[in-house]
Amino acid sequence: SSEGIRDVEGIAYKNRKREAPVRRVKDYKIKLIEDAIREQKKLNITYRSAWDNRVTRRVITPKEIRNGYDRSYMIAFCHMKNEERNFRVDCIVDAEVQS
Repeated sequence: SSEGIRDVEGIAYKNRKREAPVRRVKDYKIKLIEDAIREQKKLNITYRSAWDNRVTRRVITPKEIRNGYDRSYMIAFCHMKNEERNFRVDCIVDAEVQS
């Protein structure tokens, strides 16, 4: 579904034929984020912190995607923290467009 990312390992396994699974899942997340930026939509995300491995559920408004240090980052307004934050794309466990 283009509305969200569900069961990341399942998607990766299903799409493993043509490209490396991680690449396919990353591309899917990037497209979802780019669509949300273009359409000015909020995303509901489940995010696993790279620092302390803690998982949080957040509502964010994505602003842009940047690449650096061999990773992709999303700059977004986090409604939970009420400020702009950086999110590593590979740490987004689950995402869907807020309806």
